[in-house]
Amino acid sequence: MFGYIMADEKQLSPEEVARYRKVYCGVCHSLKEQNGQLCRMTLTYDMTFLALLLNSLYEPLEHEDSARCGAHPAKPQQFATSECTEYAADATVLLAYHKLMDDWHDERKVSRRAMAQALSSAYRAASARRPAVAQAIESGMADIRAIEQRGDESLDAAANRFGVILGRVFSYREDFWAGELRRMGAWLGKFVYLMDAVMDYDEDLKSGSYNPLVAAG
Repeated sequence: MFGYIMADEKQLSPEEVARYRKVYCGVCHSLKEQNGQLCRMTLTYDMTFLALLLNSLYEPLEHEDSARCGAHPAKPQQFATSECTEYAADATVLLAYHKLMDDWHDERKVSRRAMAQALSSAYRAASARRPAVAQAIESGMADIRAIEQRGDESLDAAANRFGVILGRVFSYREDFWAGELRRMGAWLGKFVYLMDAVMDYDEDLKSGSYNPLVAAG
């Protein structure tokens, strides 16, 4: 359900590409430091976008460094971390856990259930740090599951509900920016959900898994 909000690096200057990659690696580093090595597998472009956006709005103190990692063992990669990459890392784990559980409920894939169990301790820790966000994601995903189980033919029902979830994730603080961030996240959430439906259409048509585009004919 994620990975659609990507940077078009061909349209960026070399300095912008370097900045993007530095924050991408920063979210990855925050995932490892806060939630453990395994959680780096949950890294998404979407939450990198959120970290960049929040860094730009709130301008928190950043820490820059470089390090090798499993993906880049030969050459140290520069990264930039801040309270915003830490927030994005926790949001990544919370969303990834529920996505895995949603896949388990839909498809009964043992691998999804096993991965969710592997993330469970990191999920509990992230939930303790971000209880309001965790609760919003949990209740929202439960609502989406109910929409999917009844086979709702509306293209908007589940997409709107996922938009509410991402809107809450985007509203980092209850302050001047909260309303705009919530609206931005809500529209992006609808886009992400419907893009996922487009990408999964053929597979869901064959398997019988819920897809709003299939349900709507």
